[in-house]
Amino acid sequence: MTHRTPPGIAALALAASVALAASPALAQDPGQAPGQDQPGAAMVLDTIGTTEPMVEAYTTLPEGTEIALSDEAEIEFIDLKTCDLVRVAGGMLVLGEVITHKGGTVLKREASECPDSFDLESESVPGGVVLRAMPF
Repeated sequence: MTHRTPPGIAALALAASVALAASPALAQDPGQAPGQDQPGAAMVLDTIGTTEPMVEAYTTLPEGTEIALSDEAEIEFIDLKTCDLVRVAGGMLVLGEVITHKGGTVLKREASECPDSFDLESESVPGGVVLRAMPF
């Protein structure tokens, strides 16, 4: 059975790839918060509950970030300076030269492997987008 991509989908894929290649704002690391120029202090692996500001998994957080966790909230992250895997609940998480946690509970802290890091040229842009249609 041969599956053909409808002409409208092909045109949309082409337009999206041209738009992405032309947009420097979309060229940043997808795991990096917008406007973040300094190196990361922590990489978030998991979140549960409400945080202020909202934090999502696989986001790299810069030094200077402060995160308020509600009483039921938990965040698991890798400290990128010590490579420790840390899980905290509640309180305030402050990412400075040293990451501190105030007013909550440290649920886990253990040595871990450091994630690999790659520096891309600042002028890097996505080369294209692949869109796939669902078979009908």
